[in-house]
Amino acid sequence: MSSSGSQPVNVVAGDAGFISAHGRAPTPDDGEVDRIRAHLEYVIDVLAAGTPTVVDGAQRARRESLLERLRAYAEAGVFPGNRYVAGRRPVFEDGDGRLCAVGWLIAESAGRAVADGLAERQRLVYLGELTGADAGLVDSWAATNGFVRDELALIQPTYDVPLQISYAIYFDYGAASPQPHKEALLDGVVEVLKDHPEVRLVRVTGHADNAGSKDAGVALSQRRAEVVMAYLVAHGIDAKRLVAKGLGATSPACRDPSRACRAMNRRVSFDFIDVGERPLPPPREPGDVR
Repeated sequence: MSSSGSQPVNVVAGDAGFISAHGRAPTPDDGEVDRIRAHLEYVIDVLAAGTPTVVDGAQRARRESLLERLRAYAEAGVFPGNRYVAGRRPVFEDGDGRLCAVGWLIAESAGRAVADGLAERQRLVYLGELTGADAGLVDSWAATNGFVRDELALIQPTYDVPLQISYAIYFDYGAASPQPHKEALLDGVVEVLKDHPEVRLVRVTGHADNAGSKDAGVALSQRRAEVVMAYLVAHGIDAKRLVAKGLGATSPACRDPSRACRAMNRRVSFDFIDVGERPLPPPREPGDVR
């Protein structure tokens, strides 16, 4: 198994976010997206509740706006992958153009070109160890937007296995079968698993919203996971590579009380539990569309 579940997701906070969300330390069985999302949501709350060192009203406003946008980034769950070194490591931007949390904040406020330039020069650098002209650039951006670099280091995740299925399959209220016209997404999962035989075990994870009783939610989420697993098996994936697990409402993708948020929680996600070794292709540089 190549997952680095024992390594912390952040060099400052460790796995405090995951522990806060789940009441335990992460294991290699826990999904990469869930680990990073839990860390970011925890850090956002810490920074939002703290007293920033800046007093300028414009800086404070920019800081608060960026923290709210960072929350949306965390909920979306589109994070970079580490195709570069063994173990967990910061990745400012991966070869598919996916930015880390700090890179995304910089792109949102200073422009994508600034973020891409930093990534080309400092792709795997811990922000706390940044030196030279780029240290000045990051410090200047931080000051303009109401942060200090230590706070950016607190935000900066490390990343492990890049191979993941980052989208989910969604369900209507009370339904155990996916929403109509989701076959293309399910076929995409089939294609990924056929293309990557080194993925030896995938947890097909069912989720429910928090309507109804806990037991009913767990049962419905289990049926959702089993329906999706059956589709994958029917389309050529060995059942021995799959396990269906219903979590009920215990791992929400969205925590707002709105109807739209509850709809996001009625889903099946895919967690790669056991991934063997396979040489990864060289990372693509930004702008390479091979």
